[in-house]
Amino acid sequence: PAPRQAAEMVMVRLAYAADLPPATTLIEKIESDSSTSKANKEKTSPPSNVIPRNSIPDERAVSAAPNLKVNNDLQTSISPKNFQEVVDLFDSRKEAAICSNLRRNIHLVHFEPGHIEIRPNAHAPRDLASRAAAKLSDWTRTRWVVSISQETGKPTLEEQSQAREQQKKDAIEMLPAVRAIKKAFPGAAISKVTSKSELPISETKNNLKNDYRIMEKDR
Repeated sequence: PAPRQAAEMVMVRLAYAADLPPATTLIEKIESDSSTSKANKEKTSPPSNVIPRNSIPDERAVSAAPNLKVNNDLQTSISPKNFQEVVDLFDSRKEAAICSNLRRNIHLVHFEPGHIEIRPNAHAPRDLASRAAAKLSDWTRTRWVVSISQETGKPTLEEQSQAREQQKKDAIEMLPAVRAIKKAFPGAAISKVTSKSELPISETKNNLKNDYRIMEKDR
């Protein structure tokens, strides 16, 4: 460049350099600023081994969810399909009074899930229908209605059981072996018929020849 231009450039550089501190002061300031920035960063940032509280799962919430699902499954699994299953449900829930009355004093007129139509006999409590409906609704989480009918309906469960037992006795009475026993022991009668499958294991090992055990009625 021309001497005049070179002189102007030197003057400009000297003017800028005049406002700057010494080189050693600049180096110390830069190092100081770097140390301060690093310290502030470490202070504001959590340690790498510390997990924020919001990210820690609540053990109670985690354990409660499966339990809630199990309880819902238990509730939805209770759904009696017929009147016998309703009575069995009361039996399993230790509701002896209601269970006994449903067996002995109720004639079933109509059944469908959620609605039972019955005819109570004279021995049934007046509030039996409402109590049974309330219990069923509570256990199944479904609304149940138990209504009273004037129709005859079916025999009670106890009467049906007695009828089946009598049919077994009548069938046994026709066996030749039983007739021979009753002829040899006048006054003997069949009090109960028990199939082999219902006998204790100790008795089934006695090589029973007949399908039923015949018990002599106490006289």
